[in-house]
Amino acid sequence: MKRLQYLFLLFFGLLIGMQTLAQSPVFSGKDPLTDEAEFSMTLSKSGDFCIGDVIKVCFKGKINTDGWHLYSSRTDGEISYNPTMLDVFLDESNGVKLKGKMTENKQPREIEDELMGGLIRDFKEHEVTFCQNLEITAANVNVVAEFSAQTCTDAGMCKFLKLPFEWKFKAKVCGDATPEKGGNNDPVKGSNEENDPEKTENDAAYVAPQYNFSAFDAEKLVSENVCSQNRLYTKGLSADAPDNLCFFYDYAQGLQYAKSVNKPLLAFFTAQNSANSRKMEAELWNDVTVTNAMQNGYVIAALYADSKTKLDPVRYNAAGKKFSRLGEWVKDLQSSKFKSSTQPFYAVVDHNGNTLGAPIGFTSDKEMFSTFLSGGITAFNQSHGIAATPGPETPDVVAMPDAGNRQKG
Repeated sequence: MKRLQYLFLLFFGLLIGMQTLAQSPVFSGKDPLTDEAEFSMTLSKSGDFCIGDVIKVCFKGKINTDGWHLYSSRTDGEISYNPTMLDVFLDESNGVKLKGKMTENKQPREIEDELMGGLIRDFKEHEVTFCQNLEITAANVNVVAEFSAQTCTDAGMCKFLKLPFEWKFKAKVCGDATPEKGGNNDPVKGSNEENDPEKTENDAAYVAPQYNFSAFDAEKLVSENVCSQNRLYTKGLSADAPDNLCFFYDYAQGLQYAKSVNKPLLAFFTAQNSANSRKMEAELWNDVTVTNAMQNGYVIAALYADSKTKLDPVRYNAAGKKFSRLGEWVKDLQSSKFKSSTQPFYAVVDHNGNTLGAPIGFTSDKEMFSTFLSGGITAFNQSHGIAATPGPETPDVVAMPDAGNRQKG
């Protein structure tokens, strides 16, 4: 009899534990490509949730390496950094909405940074906490989100943390609470009056801006898609960079086109607010020798590690890991193929994806960068036993898909 009672209590305890586990968010506070900072996550309450409940989700950041700092969540003013934010993906989530703006437990340093090219707000402390309120609006809650942060040094070396946040559970109807119109299919709200970036001082709580450049379908004819001189981001390539260069924004597309024109691919890993990337573009790309090599000797793939563009269909790496956002795919490509995680980073590859020569990171030495480019062209010609020949003309400049539709939430 006692044995039966024991088994019953054990079974009941397991059920309670499984239910609690099912209602806990899935969040890993470490980015496998970034050791300099990490985050832990806490909730203001646990257990059963009711429709109408407001839950505070807090992310405590910890700097692991001296000399690095985290950026604020505030986005007011002409900022030159990627703000810390909880980015809820509208097309995959329901039953919850952002409530108010993200808060910080400390006051950030605020300066005009010449290297970054504008206003920055950052935290030099080793620990800082960011909190965001979520309101439950329906019984079936499914949150698919990403907590993102940027960590940099004063010298301009930056890394990005992209930490998936997923939470799926059922909420109860308690008291007078009723589901919002739309029921269980109610989408995440990220753009209400409270969160309108034009109406708040600290507007990082709204759904993050979608920079909306498309990951090109490698099955389509590449000649239909690029080369566009449109800037990928509003603060993407340096305004001082030459305008006569065109880019692919997807590695596979660039490699396919490189094959068609019999040129090596220059894989250029960068990010929207990579100060050192902009510095190299402004200071080196306008050099006659550099410009000539980039324009005539290469097909260029500009690969943004902080892109939030949705991949459709999703992609998988060799280990079977799933990627639904282009930036995640770019970061994994850079890490797995080139054993690097910093930007800028340049690598020359042949038509089979083999690296030709040693890749190069940030440098302000024009001769060094020019030698790198010419060496890549020479290595390509030697490995293929042919000289680079002009391929079909690049199509007329076309607008990047959705380039003019940068919308917030």
